[in-house]
Amino acid sequence: MTNPISSTYRIQLSPSFRFSDLEDILDYLDDLGITHIYASPIFQPIPGSRHGYDTVFYSEINSELGGEDAFCNVSRKAHDLGMGWIQDIVPNHMSADPENHYLRDIFINGGESRYSGMIDLLYPGSEAGSKLKLPLLNADYEESLKSGRIRLSFDDDFCFSIEGLRIPLSIKSAEELLIKKNAGETPLGLCAEVNRNPEKLHRLVQQQNYLPMYWRTLLPGTNYRRFFAVNALIALNTQIPEIFDIIHQKVFSLIHSGFIDGLRVDHIDGLYDPGRYLAKLGEASGTGLVYVEKILARGEEIPRSWNISGTTGYDFNFYCNYLFTNRKNRQAILTHYRKFTGNTRSYMHTVEKSRRKFITLYFRNEVEYLAQIFLETLQSKIYGQEITREGMQECIRELLVHIPVYRTYLSGTHIDERDISTLETALSDSARTIGLTPDLSAIRRLLEEVAVDEKAMFCFARLQQFMPAVMAKSSEDSAFFIYNALISRNEVGGDPSVYSVSKSEFHQFNRNRTGKLRYSMNALSTHDTKLGEDLRSRICAISNIPEEWKVFLNLSSLNNSKYRSMVDGKKAPSPNEEYLIYQLLLADSPENWNNRNFRERIFVQVLKSVREGGINSEWNRINYLYEEGVRKFLTGIMNDEKFREIFSRVYQIASAEGAIISACQNVLKLTAPGIPDTYRGSESMNLSFTDPDNRSEVDFDELKRRLSAIKNSLAVNDLGTILESSGKGDLKIAIHYLLLNFRRAHQKLFMDGDYVEIKEIGKNSGKLFTFALVEGKEWFIVSVIINANGIMAENGISTDVVKMAGTRIVLPEAAPEKFLNLFTRSRISSNGSIDVAEGMGILPFMVIYSGEAGVY
Repeated sequence: MTNPISSTYRIQLSPSFRFSDLEDILDYLDDLGITHIYASPIFQPIPGSRHGYDTVFYSEINSELGGEDAFCNVSRKAHDLGMGWIQDIVPNHMSADPENHYLRDIFINGGESRYSGMIDLLYPGSEAGSKLKLPLLNADYEESLKSGRIRLSFDDDFCFSIEGLRIPLSIKSAEELLIKKNAGETPLGLCAEVNRNPEKLHRLVQQQNYLPMYWRTLLPGTNYRRFFAVNALIALNTQIPEIFDIIHQKVFSLIHSGFIDGLRVDHIDGLYDPGRYLAKLGEASGTGLVYVEKILARGEEIPRSWNISGTTGYDFNFYCNYLFTNRKNRQAILTHYRKFTGNTRSYMHTVEKSRRKFITLYFRNEVEYLAQIFLETLQSKIYGQEITREGMQECIRELLVHIPVYRTYLSGTHIDERDISTLETALSDSARTIGLTPDLSAIRRLLEEVAVDEKAMFCFARLQQFMPAVMAKSSEDSAFFIYNALISRNEVGGDPSVYSVSKSEFHQFNRNRTGKLRYSMNALSTHDTKLGEDLRSRICAISNIPEEWKVFLNLSSLNNSKYRSMVDGKKAPSPNEEYLIYQLLLADSPENWNNRNFRERIFVQVLKSVREGGINSEWNRINYLYEEGVRKFLTGIMNDEKFREIFSRVYQIASAEGAIISACQNVLKLTAPGIPDTYRGSESMNLSFTDPDNRSEVDFDELKRRLSAIKNSLAVNDLGTILESSGKGDLKIAIHYLLLNFRRAHQKLFMDGDYVEIKEIGKNSGKLFTFALVEGKEWFIVSVIINANGIMAENGISTDVVKMAGTRIVLPEAAPEKFLNLFTRSRISSNGSIDVAEGMGILPFMVIYSGEAGVY
């Protein structure tokens, strides 16, 4: 029997971690206390895919993972252990690779293909949209024809060889060649005749249902909707019933057969009508567990009409991460950043600048398309007679710049006044930039008609689909790598325009999760996070030590100036990039900087950050000379003994306080309202960088060994041994083991318990965060240190009894008097309040329970 969901464990499947590898660790996950596997996409992707989001066939399970038999075997074993299975699905987009099952049929049959409606074309039925413009060429079209990059080939049948890819011909053009072949001409002779004549080759290309193009030409966009600005990921018309069925038929079959218990919907914001999609998904799948990958702007709420269990936890990560950012030192930290880098611009200015850049360089086609559909609709209106194509494009650009959320959700079945208000605000902000032009005024009046005019609704529905691409590319894929004041805050779902959140804000966030969204995930690391949670915690610790950080910056800048280069009149690295490098170096001790693996990892991360920022180098226009200057700087400072000594001082503080932050954040993840999600391997130390580094292999044999040793220590109440290895992650493993198993044994407490804010008193009360879950006579109380600076004992992990003297948590009158500490096993008497230092003992947190059953 499958356990009710109380936790998830995210698994990244790949050719190097297959279903059989997952089967080998199921006993370990069960022992850890996990109730549900949460698996990355499993349907057939492009060969060698490391993530699975580039599907080429929705009806077949990835053969490189072991195929359907292996999947069924591992799912059966998981269910035999009582574990459920949540499956990540990708309904918004698929791979544009020529191996794609559906594209190959379209290549051959064109509009007659049963899959022809699958692709979300920008101009369906028009000349501009009749052929897929695919980024297949590494040179311009004419050169590719003449140089042999495009060739006619014969391998059992006629096909094109384009940049080494084998692509089928349209049925009409293939038939013409077969007629000649049947007339006696040899296939090789026919191929040679066409290939040596660019005009003949061009005419043959023109007969195809696609147009191969130079990838650089398509950077501003192509004639189909994409995932963000990625031409290699082609968006789908999931809202069409037949296409919905093609995409979901196999996964529904696996649900109905008992192999899958829940779904995670990737990029819900890309769909035409997310609310209607989710209603249909819930009805057709029959599963009660549906999660959506949804980034929420601060204060934004999930639409109330959505039929979901919750989100994948970006919102929890934002609040939990920012809670530990010391707001008292905000001005000092920002001043140090501005002085060192010379960057006095705000984060929001950085975002706006990035949006304008991306809209111009990478979303030009989308802007032209949106302007066209608005223009066509408005030209039939009395108030739309003075608009122009150029004016409409300007308005669309400004709207995309000023939208404050990832998207709005107007639809024919759902109109929320909050969405109307959001769009009206964006229109007003746009007017402040370009003035209230006739075009902008016309869009505002069209917005007033969405409830009664289908064409008006279509215009805004399409605009909504393109909002998240601009938001994501300009913020998490750009501004996050430019605004480097404290990069622990530059996380997916984060908002660096906000420095931190207060305790009262986090309490309110938790209270909000005790209702409909109680099953939302609590996540600290995912396959999309920019930094592993333990590295992020170390960087977050900088917010506690502004003076030490200032001294470090001054000494480092003087010492390291000799390693900077001048490239085309610019410093390499720039001061802003140098500031970033110093934070990233917290991923490891200077003692380990000679490690080849670490050096390569941080080189890759720094260059990735430089390219993502796009100031001095970028992915599509790599400045190799500049990047070599950055690499030389990084090599120089990592080899410099004096700098290692300078860095060691700040590293010792940040790593010690970072360990406390990480431990306490994980306690909150595992106990606060919601379902805790653990990203594979993050139950131990996660010091990873951005993907693909955060998808590197996990040593599960080592984790099994360490869990066994930790269980032995806990059995004899030996926390000391665990704390001695806390730098390796043993404390985190112990936290996960104890709390996951406790949750599994106390479902009702965590899913139905009332959330109670607990007050702290005393000199250091501001350094604590405390809450209780109450279910009947059961009381479960959690108190964690949110600012360890100045109150820790010499061992670096315990609170100092003297410094914490007089700091207590005050319990409500209804609370019981007797508690058991789940970690120290000590008995605690409340007497109306509890002494924090006594309650925590040798740990930086306290988790106490009024009952006995299920305490490990």
